[in-house]
Amino acid sequence: MSTIETAEIIAALESWSGTAKLSAQELRLASDRLVIALDRDHTLNHVWLVLSVLGRGLPSEAEVREAHRTLLNEGAEALLTQLGRQPALKKVAHRQVELLHDAVIVDVRHTAETDLATGIQRVARETSKRWAQSHDITLVTWTADGLAMRRLLPAERATALDGAAPVHG
Repeated sequence: MSTIETAEIIAALESWSGTAKLSAQELRLASDRLVIALDRDHTLNHVWLVLSVLGRGLPSEAEVREAHRTLLNEGAEALLTQLGRQPALKKVAHRQVELLHDAVIVDVRHTAETDLATGIQRVARETSKRWAQSHDITLVTWTADGLAMRRLLPAERATALDGAAPVHG
């Protein structure tokens, strides 16, 4: 998988990452770009990325493999058509997707949601705090359904880094 091909997939997916409704013409152009990029390079990594963005969450291994088989056997246009028919996609269409490039993502869900200060929470808080001071990191937690990551809210960030009042939710 080359950097150029990965850049093409990412560029093609940028149109799909927001929550704004695309016009029919914009949707067709975005679909065409994605079909071209996927037909050019149809690795499992790219299929996972496409499913993650279009599905607004992390797909299972079985979903990635099934989509990959469809891509290999029927092509990218058939895959996108199949994905567009899935009712599950409509349930999460409101979620905005942020594509992070070359980013350090730190999952601090438990530490952001609890005021516990036992060993592991202290280690997680201190490590996260030090990293946040000296590196560009993105602190994240999981959505309530556990299917996608999201950035911490300010109160969650305070809890994760300083042990402030816990945030539940």
